Formats: sequence, structure tokens, C-alpha cells
Amino acid sequence: NKKDNKMPHLTVEYGGVEMAQEALPELHRTLLNSALFEEHDLKIRLCRYEQADYLVGGSKQAFAHLTLRLLEGRSKNAQAELSRALAETVQKLTAQAPSIQISVDLCDMVRATYTKTHR
Repeated sequence: NKKDNKMPHLTVEYGGVEMAQEALPELHRTLLNSALFEEHDLKIRLCRYEQADYLVGGSKQAFAHLTLRLLEGRSKNAQAELSRALAETVQKLTAQAPSIQISVDLCDMVRATYTKTHR
């Protein structure tokens, strides 16, 4: 539960559904509410796919896949809670979709090989 673990990088890939206008602030709030990160370390990207660019189960079903990359060291329980919280947030943000597949993948980054610089 160390906040000195800089990160995370959250990428939300989605298609077949509009993401609610408040998607970025809501996802930001979900990460911040986990108490695992400092606010200035949160990085979130929304990547929308046009229907010509994806298939889900052989069709154009709506989907949202979240990849959260964070430095190693979090407990599996903390990761599972965060994964569920992110999925719930996306469920709310895509409530208008009659059908949607939502998945979340948390990926540990190796501290020894991660580099971050800023000015």
C-alpha cells in the first residue's frame, strides 16, 4: 500500500458505445479513492475505436477494456478491489448501452526496469 509507487497509467479502449462526458473525472476519482496513489501521478487515456476497427465475439458488440499499469508491490486484494471499482465506474459511465462487455486487466510493471523523468 505504498504511495511512493509512482503511477498508474490507465488506458480505456472502447467501441460501440459513447463514454459519458464525465468519464475522465470519474475514472480519476475512482483511482484517487483507492488511496493507493498520489493525485499528481494519475495518467488516464481514453482510446475510442470506430466500428470498422474491432470485433467482439465476431460482431460489433459494445466493449470497454481497461488496462491499468502500475509498479509492482500492490497486494492481490488491493488490485482486485481496484479492478472491481474500475469496472463499476465504467458500468455507470456506459449505462445507456443495452449490451456491453467490460474487462479490466491490472499489469505490474517491474520497478527495476521502469524509468520516469519529467521537467
